[in-house]
Formats: sequence, C-alpha cells, structure tokens
Amino acid sequence: MNRLQKWILMLLLAGMVACAGQGKLSFIKISDKKEASPQKEPFNADAAKYFIRGTTAKLLDDWKSALINFQQALLYDSSSVTIYKNVAESYLELKETESARKVLENAEKKFPNDIDVHYMLASIYYSMHNFDATQKQYEKIL
Repeated sequence: MNRLQKWILMLLLAGMVACAGQGKLSFIKISDKKEASPQKEPFNADAAKYFIRGTTAKLLDDWKSALINFQQALLYDSSSVTIYKNVAESYLELKETESARKVLENAEKKFPNDIDVHYMLASIYYSMHNFDATQKQYEKIL
C-alpha cells in the first residue's frame, strides 16, 4: 500500500469516527445468546464525506476549503465535537477569531466536559486580553 493510499484510509477512518455521533447507546442482540453489547448511532455518510474533504484541505493548507467542508459536515452531524473543533481551527487559521469564539461557545454548551473546547476558548480569550474569561476556562479544565 503506497503512502497516498494509507493517508486516504486514515482520513476515511478518522471521518467515520468523528461523525459517529455521541447520542444514546443502544443494545443489539448477538445471535441466540442473551448477551448484548453497546452500539453507537451509525455515522452520517454525508458528514463523513465532508469531514474527509475538510481534513484533506487542511493537510494541504487550504483553510478556506477546509472551513467550507467542515461547516457542511456540521450541517449533517451536529453531535460531533470534533467537527466543531475543526470549524473553529479553520476560522483561527483564517484569522477570524470572533467566528472561532462563537463556534466554540456553541460547542461548549453542547459538550461542557470537552477539555479541548475549553482550552481553545481559553487561548482565544487570552489573545483577546479577556483574562477573567481565560481563567474561567482553565478552571473548567481543572
């Protein structure tokens, strides 16, 4: 398998995991046994497609294209914190700090326990010289 094929396979797997959703777990019956195992909601194929395109654009430093594709992925799957973080990162790379802040504040409401969201918000608040908000984000991390 050549290097390009490995990257494509890695991106595909990352997209499937990122777009798997974080909803309730459901249980399925395994053959005739009484055992059950947890199963996540199936991933959204359209979200995965746009996530992979966004990741590819990101690897090529095409941040405008990455942003558009991550936003599209978010339209199909708003249950993935990974997509929110990639949208925010794209905004930051495009020097659109205020837009990144808004995306992350929305993500914080949906995913209050995600450390990366708090860390990214703390970094943004720090760059905006909003030290009280920065401190609050770091306290949430601890």
